[in-house]
Amino acid sequence: LFNSNPEALVYFDRDLNIEDISPKFEELFGYSIEEVRGKKIDEFIVPEDKMDESKKLKEMSKKGYIFHETVRKRKNGTLIPVAISASPVISRGSTIGVNVTYKDITERKKAEEMLRETRNYLENLLNYANAPIIVWNPKFKITQFNHAFEHLTGYTADEIVGQELPVLFPKTSRNESLIKIKETLSGEYWKSVEIPILRKDGNIRVALWNSANIYAEDGKTLLATIAQGIDITERKKAEELLKKQREELSAFAHTVSHDLKNYINIIRNYAQFSLLKKESAEKNNQEIIDITKKMESFVNRQLQLADAGKAIGKLEEIDLNILIDEVGKTHSIEIRTKGLPMIKGDPQRLKEAFHNLIDNAVKHGKADRIEISSEKRRDTYIIHVKDNGKGIPQEEIDKIFDMGYSKTGTGIGLTIVKKIIEAHGGNISVRSKEGEGTTFEIVLPIRT
Repeated sequence: LFNSNPEALVYFDRDLNIEDISPKFEELFGYSIEEVRGKKIDEFIVPEDKMDESKKLKEMSKKGYIFHETVRKRKNGTLIPVAISASPVISRGSTIGVNVTYKDITERKKAEEMLRETRNYLENLLNYANAPIIVWNPKFKITQFNHAFEHLTGYTADEIVGQELPVLFPKTSRNESLIKIKETLSGEYWKSVEIPILRKDGNIRVALWNSANIYAEDGKTLLATIAQGIDITERKKAEELLKKQREELSAFAHTVSHDLKNYINIIRNYAQFSLLKKESAEKNNQEIIDITKKMESFVNRQLQLADAGKAIGKLEEIDLNILIDEVGKTHSIEIRTKGLPMIKGDPQRLKEAFHNLIDNAVKHGKADRIEISSEKRRDTYIIHVKDNGKGIPQEEIDKIFDMGYSKTGTGIGLTIVKKIIEAHGGNISVRSKEGEGTTFEIVLPIRT
């Protein structure tokens, strides 16, 4: 049995001298029984840096079973990874020897190294992929979180790995997202599923996800789910903007069509009346001329509105104090300015925006004084335009930037202001209370 064993065996006496070796030991290490009998194993197969380890293992083997993986040396000097198992031979309560098995684990170590290299390769592939990739286990605990996902969320992998998936979802859409997540447990996978992601800074991004399940060898036991996403936040914003522009275009076309038809009907009526009563022709012709002038003015205003949302022209350094002073000269109202900054923008467009704001305060707000001040907030300038007019009814505040809001005129002045400010990369909001005036807040990016 000793000689036919497929593993390399050594039998040591009570003093741990070699008493016998199996043929497999001779084959594995290259020593014959004549070379090693009666000698210490350390003299032959233990590398210099493993001597202390060998001594400890021999002492332990006298007391009970041991198992240890290490490296041993062949007769030709090459090293070989082995698994050592040893157990004492007991007779009448005393240890009379030790049986030791040396198992060659070279192939297993190669396989482990190959597996380790493959795992490292896949981890690097995952970590450095351009797309956000996340992996979670069947209990929805996050196990992998690559660099692109770090960039998407603002979290590091150390902060997220080990946490449950809901930490990445906004509260408003968390339940809906979890329903989609749980569907993967039953074998479903995502194909272009939109899921909002909550960033560390509180902002929300929208990502388009694809997923796949990872199963054990039995093909049934779910080990993990891997999902890859594409940040489509900017695309969604563009879609919303396009939708809004289409709605505005529809309203624009409707307004133009309606008002032009009214003017044309008036002209037709005057013309028909002139044919019936020639003595009134001169007066009617003058009325027709006046109406056509109004039509021309109307068309020009509509073109002005259409142009307001176009890309701004060449950016120039603008002293807002001077710009406001120039605009103020065309209005009979007191304008006070306080420390307005130098900004970069399209001077003609901005002059038009402030002209419309002041014009709105005078005509609709019945104001006789306007105060314009500014403050710097992070990378923006905040411009406050405050009047002492009659204010805006609360129910109308949300409508004032809509085309056609005004009950008089064409009602596009504030729409033009909004479009010009947005074309400069900024935004405008309003605060007002009836009887206490109105304040417009313009936010413009600081450009260098």
